[in-house]
Amino acid sequence: MRADTYLLTSVITACILFSHSVHADDKELRKQRAAAQQEQRVQIKARSELIRDAKRSFKEFAREIDNENRGRIAELETEFNLTQVDLRAAHEARVALAEADHQKKLMDLFMDPSGGKFDEQKLQQMEADFKKHSDDLFALKKQSAEEVHQATIKHIVNKNEIYDEADQRILEEASTLGLTGEYSPILITPIGGALTKQEERLNEKEKENVIKLKQANLKLLSRYRNGKELRGWEIQNIEEDFKILWEENAKLHELDSQQMLYNNLLMGAFQGNAFNQQEFSEKIAENNKKKSLITIEYKKIRDKNRIMRSKTKKEILSK
Repeated sequence: MRADTYLLTSVITACILFSHSVHADDKELRKQRAAAQQEQRVQIKARSELIRDAKRSFKEFAREIDNENRGRIAELETEFNLTQVDLRAAHEARVALAEADHQKKLMDLFMDPSGGKFDEQKLQQMEADFKKHSDDLFALKKQSAEEVHQATIKHIVNKNEIYDEADQRILEEASTLGLTGEYSPILITPIGGALTKQEERLNEKEKENVIKLKQANLKLLSRYRNGKELRGWEIQNIEEDFKILWEENAKLHELDSQQMLYNNLLMGAFQGNAFNQQEFSEKIAENNKKKSLITIEYKKIRDKNRIMRSKTKKEILSK
């Protein structure tokens, strides 16, 4: 009986001692885990402060570069504006002379010095002569417009060279400040053999956070990373717009040229001749209809281009 009592007492004592030991171990693990979580918070806060300071320095540097280049851009703008004035003045002078010559030839066509009867053959010859004079004037206007257009493209390219150089310097500064690389997640390491559920959630949140940090930096640097591509694409748009404009102008010119001839005929330039005014009135009405359709067609082209370009611009800047 005494032996049994002694054995039972020994077992109870051992259990109590083991329980105290386990409790002490659990307390130590909780203490270590709390310290690890606190260390994670401290490191994350320190990283946030570094990134904030880096972004502040980056923006200040970018502003300095922009201010530095503002004077260079202003000089280019002044030089281009002066060139543009010269080109337009020369263009207006050439067109004025050509238009005066065109008007003289137009009057010659309608003077009919031979006194011959107005007939279909004479009308066809008159239309051919009038079209040639009108086409020559249109070609001159287009040539002058192309000269201004090419000067504009050259000016934009010259400005873009300054912007490209600035973007490169700004991106190099961003790299020096650590804004172009990846951020390693600050993770809690397992204590006691495994992570707790809370530690797993904290680590997952940190992994998501470093992805967001990178995305924020990409957005900050987008203007400078994609600037060259965007500016090149904008030049292509200007070239395309010029081509579309003069395609439309050419179609309208063809109709305007015919209508000018018909208007002169209807104004009584051939009084005393057999002349079907109804026929030419119908031709003028048909020309007006065609001109309206051309205007609608090219408005649709421009509207679609505007929509697609807005989409493309967003895509370029989001790279």
